[in-house]
Amino acid sequence: MAAANSASARQAAKVKGFVDLQLEKTRKQVKTIDLIAGMLVLVAFTGSFLMLAVLIDAWIWPFSAVGRWICFALLVGGCLAYTVIAVVPLFLKRINLDYAAKMIEEAKPSFRNSLMNYVSLRKHADEIKPAVLDAVSRQAATDLASVPGDAAVDQSKLIRLGFVLIGLTLFAVGYKMLSPKDPLQSVARILAPAGKIAQPAVVKIENVEPGDTQVFFGEQLQVTASIRGSHRPEDVRLVYSTLDGQLTEQSIAMVPDGSSSQYRAELSMAGGGIQSSLRYHVVARDGASPDYEVIVRPNPSIAIESLDFVAPAYTKLAPRTLVGVGDIEAIEGTKVTVHAVANLPIKIASITTASASWPTSQ
Repeated sequence: MAAANSASARQAAKVKGFVDLQLEKTRKQVKTIDLIAGMLVLVAFTGSFLMLAVLIDAWIWPFSAVGRWICFALLVGGCLAYTVIAVVPLFLKRINLDYAAKMIEEAKPSFRNSLMNYVSLRKHADEIKPAVLDAVSRQAATDLASVPGDAAVDQSKLIRLGFVLIGLTLFAVGYKMLSPKDPLQSVARILAPAGKIAQPAVVKIENVEPGDTQVFFGEQLQVTASIRGSHRPEDVRLVYSTLDGQLTEQSIAMVPDGSSSQYRAELSMAGGGIQSSLRYHVVARDGASPDYEVIVRPNPSIAIESLDFVAPAYTKLAPRTLVGVGDIEAIEGTKVTVHAVANLPIKIASITTASASWPTSQ
């Protein structure tokens, strides 16, 4: 009798161990599948958001600098919020046994709640007759044995997300191949909202030189650009506005510069040269380059403040200083120190002298 009871106990323990092993394996599968699904949802959300933004930026409403920052904030905020709410908890929590049992039974409806009943009754084992618990555990083990290990968890969610991603990928590839406007340009504008990236257009304006720069007052500036896409030479223009608002949207025609894609123009104002700091860009049909700034600096000048004279020793003349005088008149061999001030920082200064021809008396 004791031997029979011992064998029965071993059999019950074996059955319990088998059921527990399957439940633990299912818990890991559920967590893995939920993590993969979470990652796929993030990828699908990012792809869908960027694709929608690409269509709006290219065909409906080109994003301004503020619009690009709003899109960037929505994208990053949405991804972070979903990660915190749906993904991070999967790393911090264990999958509940009841949930794992439910997943297994949903994959094979023939269980008829045998596994869920076993998990529920086991929580109150001290209140249940051992024979009843043993019978329920055996039924659960029998049902579990008929379920393949890779079919214990419903993977239909992953399959659906996979089809969504395939559809997004095919749409993106087709749009890239067929659209005259480059979608990657809009993606770059959203992911780098602070960058100087022009809006997508049929005509592409590239290599605008010198870009942001500085010039001296009255100096002319040559601007060059590469134009790609269907356009006419008269479509290409240089547009500028002064930063003080005195001049707005002034247009200068650009002319071909030795090839069909290179254009140039002299940026100058009515009074001659550039007289005020300004912002400029190049346009051609629907294409427009980013804005660039030209800062006007004052012309350099040097004023002589004073001259120190030290005559040769043989003259026995005392040193003297002249203020506000630029002409030098002294005995040969006199040492002259020039004190001057410049209106701009200078690295190197030099004095250039010229010999003078003095009249002679008859």
